[in-house]
Amino acid sequence: MQSISQAPKKDKKEENEDDKAFKDKKKAEEAALKAAREKGKFTSVVIQRACTDYPMRVYILVTIEHTHTRMQTATKGGPPPSGGIKNNSESENYTDIEPFIRTNLTQGAFFTILPPLGSPEREVHVPEWNIGNVYALSRAPAQLVKLPVSPSRSGNGTRYEVVVCGAYEIRLFGDPGAYGSPYPILDITFSVELAFPVFLSSGSFGASSDNSEDTVIPPLFSPLQLAPAHSVAPHIVGGRPFGDAIGIGLTSIDFGEQGWWTVTDARLVCSQVAVSSLAVTLLEPIRIAPTQTRVVPLCIILSESDTIPESITQLVVELVCSAPVSASTVRSNQFILEAAVPLVHVPQWTQSSSNTILATYFFARSMPTAFTVIPPHLPFVEMHFPRGDGEIGWTCRGNEPVLALHGAGVDIVTHPFFADSLLRQKYAWVILPQGRTEWGLDWHGPSTDDAFSAVLALSRILSALGSPGWTSWSFDPNTRVVLMGHSNGGQGAWYIAERYPDRVCGVVPASGYIKSQAYVPWGMSRFAHFIDPFLRAVLETSLTPDDNDVFMSNLAGIPILALQGGADDNVPPWHTRELVGVLKTCVPDADVRSVSFTFRLTFIMTTTHWVATMKISAALTGIQKF
Repeated sequence: MQSISQAPKKDKKEENEDDKAFKDKKKAEEAALKAAREKGKFTSVVIQRACTDYPMRVYILVTIEHTHTRMQTATKGGPPPSGGIKNNSESENYTDIEPFIRTNLTQGAFFTILPPLGSPEREVHVPEWNIGNVYALSRAPAQLVKLPVSPSRSGNGTRYEVVVCGAYEIRLFGDPGAYGSPYPILDITFSVELAFPVFLSSGSFGASSDNSEDTVIPPLFSPLQLAPAHSVAPHIVGGRPFGDAIGIGLTSIDFGEQGWWTVTDARLVCSQVAVSSLAVTLLEPIRIAPTQTRVVPLCIILSESDTIPESITQLVVELVCSAPVSASTVRSNQFILEAAVPLVHVPQWTQSSSNTILATYFFARSMPTAFTVIPPHLPFVEMHFPRGDGEIGWTCRGNEPVLALHGAGVDIVTHPFFADSLLRQKYAWVILPQGRTEWGLDWHGPSTDDAFSAVLALSRILSALGSPGWTSWSFDPNTRVVLMGHSNGGQGAWYIAERYPDRVCGVVPASGYIKSQAYVPWGMSRFAHFIDPFLRAVLETSLTPDDNDVFMSNLAGIPILALQGGADDNVPPWHTRELVGVLKTCVPDADVRSVSFTFRLTFIMTTTHWVATMKISAALTGIQKF
């Protein structure tokens, strides 16, 4: 057998003919595939089931014909309705490609797709379970799922069965008593779309095979697709970016043998740049696997003397994408993908007016991350707060930022209501971190790091050279913070303050629960009726780090103002009462009027779970007066 290096070489004419035939074939395939993709739409079905209904089933009908592809969905109870939901997409001579199903199970736990009932494959099929987007995270990418058997190419189609499992979570579906139901009702959405994968063989793009210099050219159909929901850019305040991190989301749809693509370089399109010093650099190469979604980290660069005019509303970035080259070709798999990054211009804040500002930084050195801030009315003034007996107590510099933790399911980038509920402070910045997700990971682990990293990032942004008069508004990067939060963020405020008391000068937890095990007790879970007590003990032990009540003694001496709605239908008021009781047990001789242990509990009897604007603002004012 000859090795590759010993294979006879083709002459120049044969190479050119092969190259042209290859490109013509790829061009025809990609044009047909592009037409199929452009017409593909999501088909969704909403499932509403009582928790007593097991299991939940959805049926999808897929038909692949010579000139088009059709998909229908139906819930349990029979075939798809006549004239029901359809998706048609032209796909000339593309019936030999096996489609995938692009799925998004929102507020469902997991699902599997089964072969048709009565088919031979059904008898021997082993289900492959796929995770759902149980917490309805807005940036969770859709999943590409392989069908268990190939769809029929006849007009009758193939009818698959989808088994969906849901989990009752009170933060998702609420208390059934609040909507007059004798049992909890799950509200789940299952979306499906036919997805035709790209199979790119080596040498699909780039220079010809004559070993000439590589020429980076855009492909006819990119194996990397933009994922705008994962992109991020800072606001432009007074012509300056409020942070140096930009992120561009990309998803790979290449299922070929060399489907791993790497973004190796990034640059601005020169015709789009009106500021000579404005540039972007790739922080590090980003490798993307088939079906994977990743964020490309870019650092924005602007000289101290330049500003970005309001006429520039977007930055067009060229991303150089490369794939490995196989030993059988000298062709370079490389192409350019253009991405437009929108820019939002915000006027410089003043004493009388301001806007909520979106800032960015690199979390863990390379992950573009956003957080929002509310500027204070006035720049820094140092202040000292005396103790009640006339002696000098702990010192506050006067501009410790307020670190506000959002509740479950709140996206601080797209949901402005939480920021709108917080009034501007006199000297303190209000910082609203994302906590890595809309659920904040319950503000544990990486979410805690994100919260404190946002404080450090804001201090650096305000102190950076070239900032238009921001330095006087800055603060010590090692400052303590006034920690507050609502609902899941209220629990997070208890959690972070107990574990980092040296970094906190006051806590305002509102409507916070004790811990996850107490919020939805294990006894209410279905598995509790079947699990071995020893295994349940292992589970309880594994959650010890979440036990906020165990660490309450660390809060002795820290001012606390706890808020709780007396009519809360989400987090029962006893959670806050219990935490207060544990805290007083840790310091039995504590007096709420004493500085050695300053604590105040406020119940607002007519208020439900949401503590509105005036109450949160009053809480912040109260904690600053301690």
